[in-house]
Amino acid sequence: PGYYYIATYRWHVKNCRCLSTVAKRTCRKRCNPTKTSRRCNRVTGEWITRKVSWKLRGCRTCVQRVREARTPVHCRRKTKRTKRCDKKTGILTVTVTHWKRKGCKCVQKKRVTRRRCKCPKPIVGKRHCDHESSAYVTRTTYWLLKSGKCVKRRRVKVSQVTCSHSVKRKSVCKAKSGVKLVYIGVLKPKGCRCVRQWSLENRLRCNCNRENNEAKQDRRKYCDKHRNLKVTVTYRYVLKKGSCVRKRQKRYRAYSCPPSFTEKKKCDVKRRIQVTLTHYSVKRKCSCVRAVKRRSRKCGCAHKVRRKRYCRRAEGVVVTELHTERWSHKKERCIKKKTTKSHRVSCSQKTHYSVTKCIKNKHYVETKVYEVRKGCRCIKRRVKKRRNCHCKTITRKYKCPKAGFTRRIVTQIRRWDSAKKRCKTVRYVTRRIRCRCPAGGRKRLCRAGSWVTETISFALRHGRCYKRVKRRKQRVTCRHKIRRRYTACKKTGCKKRHIYTMKLKLDSKRCSCYYAVVKRIACPCCCPKTVKHPKRCVKDGKAWQQVTVGYRVLSGKKCGCKRWLKRKTRPVACTKLRQLVWQPCD
Repeated sequence: PGYYYIATYRWHVKNCRCLSTVAKRTCRKRCNPTKTSRRCNRVTGEWITRKVSWKLRGCRTCVQRVREARTPVHCRRKTKRTKRCDKKTGILTVTVTHWKRKGCKCVQKKRVTRRRCKCPKPIVGKRHCDHESSAYVTRTTYWLLKSGKCVKRRRVKVSQVTCSHSVKRKSVCKAKSGVKLVYIGVLKPKGCRCVRQWSLENRLRCNCNRENNEAKQDRRKYCDKHRNLKVTVTYRYVLKKGSCVRKRQKRYRAYSCPPSFTEKKKCDVKRRIQVTLTHYSVKRKCSCVRAVKRRSRKCGCAHKVRRKRYCRRAEGVVVTELHTERWSHKKERCIKKKTTKSHRVSCSQKTHYSVTKCIKNKHYVETKVYEVRKGCRCIKRRVKKRRNCHCKTITRKYKCPKAGFTRRIVTQIRRWDSAKKRCKTVRYVTRRIRCRCPAGGRKRLCRAGSWVTETISFALRHGRCYKRVKRRKQRVTCRHKIRRRYTACKKTGCKKRHIYTMKLKLDSKRCSCYYAVVKRIACPCCCPKTVKHPKRCVKDGKAWQQVTVGYRVLSGKKCGCKRWLKRKTRPVACTKLRQLVWQPCD
């Protein structure tokens, strides 16, 4: 009695289990368990971890072992500064965040300051006019940011209206009075606008119309007897240095009298005297005095005419000779005069034709009547001729058109027209003759599983198209080719899937090969469930083994379920450390 038992446990594997072997021994001394403590040093800001453990030495003494670990507390040195400006209120919030050590902990501290970051926009008032000072006044309200506050300010802008110094002059002349008023115009501001103001600068004379109208009545005319000229004296006023000065003007005008002319009277046949009057003018006292000079002379001869007429047969000309007398003023006597007149006998150039009817549709008789000169006379002559009146039938053959199969043949039937003496078309007969055949073609038809190729062509003979058909037959054979088609299982349900075996077969109606189903196999889509067998001990009792048996559905061309086997082996692991357990004191 008075002993402590120390149980030492050692582990080993037997029949896949961990079995322990206990070795007990007695010991008078028992060591205290290991103690761990942790405290904070507020001065240095460190965590001190102290671990006190005892180790048995020789079952009698417990040796104490002390270990201390110091862990300093480090806080963030960086200062976080955030700014946020509210656009609506215009307030800037500045948040300064920093960490400070308090004992062995890092405490976060924040400092928030608020100030103005944005002032309202300036308000510009409407520009209005100050009529008293003739200036534009604009009032503006604005804010200034000072020490985080918006200070209200007002500003008045006065824009004085300035006018140019350009000077204009205008003059107004009064036609009746002849007075010219000169005005000067200067730009002056009035009601924020530049208005030109006119003022009278001077009065001047602009014309002498009134004096000249009165001077027209003082015009005087007289005759200069020495020069035999007409004189006109006029007075007029001239504008000189702003006043009207009177000036006299003399104008000499030469005049002319009508020219002299001779008037011949008719010859007095009975008396054979002709009177000639010469009219002329004489200048006297600035006027023309008319005078007449008369003169008479003999004229005319005895009015006797003798005619002689004869014919020149070779030329066919009728000659007429007139023997008369005429008065000669130079010789002052009658001189005989012979006048010969000749004219060619001209027969009528008109030719008259008379035509008979067409005789037996072959000919007709045309009678020509015309005049022929013989000496100085015209004699009628008649000439008969036989003319052809047979009208041929005209046939026009047209070319074969580019777009078409027939060409035209137009026959023009004509008959003789006695009135117009020519052939007249009675009617047209149109015929169409085949000139081109349709373009041949090639047809491919399927008949009883064979391709029949028909080649159609046309041949033109004597205006007709003859058809010619050539046929070529080709048997269709299909290759010996097998194809398989698989269906897939649905995600839900156990409905079976199928495997189809297809072979090429001939479609006799379409002359084509198609795949026809020859064989169909139904395959299951569900297999037995996976079975986990209970684990068993293997490898001389040192490992556990579990066998899992399952089935997998085959896809594609394979049909059915495939069995699979899975073996999972796990060794039994026992701890290799010794375990000391203090038993209570006996």
